[in-house]
Amino acid sequence: MAADWSPVWLALRAAALATVLALALGPWLAFLSRRHPAAPLVRLPLGVSSSLLIAYCLLAADFRWVLAALVASAFSLPYLMRASAAAYDSFRPEYLNAARGLGASEWRVFWRIARPLALRPVLSAASFVLASAAAECGVALILARSLRTSTPPPAAPLAGIVAIALAMHYLGIRLDRGSHGL
Repeated sequence: MAADWSPVWLALRAAALATVLALALGPWLAFLSRRHPAAPLVRLPLGVSSSLLIAYCLLAADFRWVLAALVASAFSLPYLMRASAAAYDSFRPEYLNAARGLGASEWRVFWRIARPLALRPVLSAASFVLASAAAECGVALILARSLRTSTPPPAAPLAGIVAIALAMHYLGIRLDRGSHGL
């Protein structure tokens, strides 16, 4: 009997969309919060929505991967914002101030200076976010399917999720090693 890999593909789609959404918003919001320290967005609660993601995957009778991606992006956004904020804090502020002194807008300073300097740490954090969201959603979907069918969880899809998560963690470590020379 062949293993059903559909939970793995659903989890990967949800995790990929969640990572893209968090990558679109996280670095920019972290950059804005560096200029306006009173912005509470960087202090979003961590870990609350990962339990929501697991609960949704386990309890949803009609699973929608887009809704799971939105829940996972709420889990992913604080991590990417914190990683981005740490990356922005690691390089010298004279780079950004020089551009501002020459008349560049905040948007241009972000896209031309801050984003390229922080690219490797942000992508490293994104790989960790993708791995954790895919693993949480995938394992929850596999367990939910085995609970509904009263069968033991298949080993091959679980091993596939673990392999994907380990590969993404390895990629994140490789990206992070080259980012400390700022």
